[in-house]
Amino acid sequence: MKYFILPVCVAAALSCLPAWAARPDCCKQKDIVRPGFDESLLEGFEPSKAERQDEARGTVTVRIRDTFRPTMKVIQSETVVAAPVDVMWEVLCDLDAYPRMFDRMARSETTLNAGEWGHNYNEVQYPWPWGKRWVLNVIHNDRPRLVSRFKRLEGTIRELEGRFEVRPAPGGGALLRYGVRMDPGLDFVPAWLLSWATSILVPEILRDFRGEAELRQDRKLISAALR
Repeated sequence: MKYFILPVCVAAALSCLPAWAARPDCCKQKDIVRPGFDESLLEGFEPSKAERQDEARGTVTVRIRDTFRPTMKVIQSETVVAAPVDVMWEVLCDLDAYPRMFDRMARSETTLNAGEWGHNYNEVQYPWPWGKRWVLNVIHNDRPRLVSRFKRLEGTIRELEGRFEVRPAPGGGALLRYGVRMDPGLDFVPAWLLSWATSILVPEILRDFRGEAELRQDRKLISAALR
């Protein structure tokens, strides 16, 4: 149950790649790092009317953009959540629930939760011979703008920065938008294969957040009905 399931034949062909080091003991860091964030990750992303209609039925719209580096992609995506904006935002800000929501990861751990700022550690299990890659992110939840941003602090994943935006959906509920720039550092993997894997990973992340928000909303409605 991991995000990346790549063809075994490709892994065998690349068996000369080295194994990657395990994570250092970075999770004890208690000081919040406040980096600058890229505000352009969702620029130019505007799904069509037909795509928005499909989103209301549960689909996730995804665009993948190439960059100057073949292994680095910018992914833009969005979906409609059957829950109010405030419930969706509550889920994004609930850093302590991330390990449960992202149980498809080899490991997910919120190592620091300091209000609107936090640190989150994740491991992704790639097929042999790559093994696990890890990343420690800093997260900033900007309540006035309903924007949640994260950025890689360290890790064997080469580059990772993203942002979530929550907006009212045209037909009701919340519109959850996600833009991310990612380079896992797998230099010998074909670009098309990375794009394929990414097209699977990103919708799963949005579905995890959407599912949690809709579950919380259902519980609130049931609780209100029983009063």
